[in-house]
Amino acid sequence: VAGAPPVSFSEGLRLDQLTVEEVTVATGQRRVLASFTGFIAFVIGQRGRELETYVIDRGGARVIGINLDTLAQTEWLSLAPYARDFSLEAKSDSMAFAQGAPSSLVWTVQQFNFTKRELRTVATGESVALVPVFMKGTLAFAPAAGRGLRDVVTGKSVLAAQGPGFERVRFQSPQWTIGLHEVPSAFPSLFTVNGAGERVDTAFPPATRLDLAGVLE
Repeated sequence: VAGAPPVSFSEGLRLDQLTVEEVTVATGQRRVLASFTGFIAFVIGQRGRELETYVIDRGGARVIGINLDTLAQTEWLSLAPYARDFSLEAKSDSMAFAQGAPSSLVWTVQQFNFTKRELRTVATGESVALVPVFMKGTLAFAPAAGRGLRDVVTGKSVLAAQGPGFERVRFQSPQWTIGLHEVPSAFPSLFTVNGAGERVDTAFPPATRLDLAGVLE
């Protein structure tokens, strides 16, 4: 996602011309897939030949699918602009995310089925850091700090706690689960868990804002 200088202001908030672009790594060639005028836009992930995006503008928040072949757009959801921590699963053709309620401090885990166009609440919590994620054939979330990730239905552990905070999974494969352990008001730490569920020491720079761009196996 790229942005140009602000085009206008709405109630004191900056509105930008935002583009979603595809870049060919080998050549650097860019292709604009879609453009929006709004406050923020980011890519949720790829679902088949469709790129799912989250856009917030003056009308609220929307989940918009962009067909990578035709560039046609499909608006899947219209939401209050508090959604975060999206996760996609191909097998169930579903998306999960955390959503806040404007009138309360309660956060929920929402699951949306693209095939059925069905949205439902599958878990609740008092923390913004519910960090829902599809992993090991189920949907997991963090019910509270220091409890790891647990199945939204059974409550069974899916990923053991890696410390006193919350686990944000950033990469999965049959051999590895890699993510960030986050404690409010502190710098995150990187964790790696092997296929047997054992933690593997991984070097990372301390006292640094971290994210994981990708993994080369």
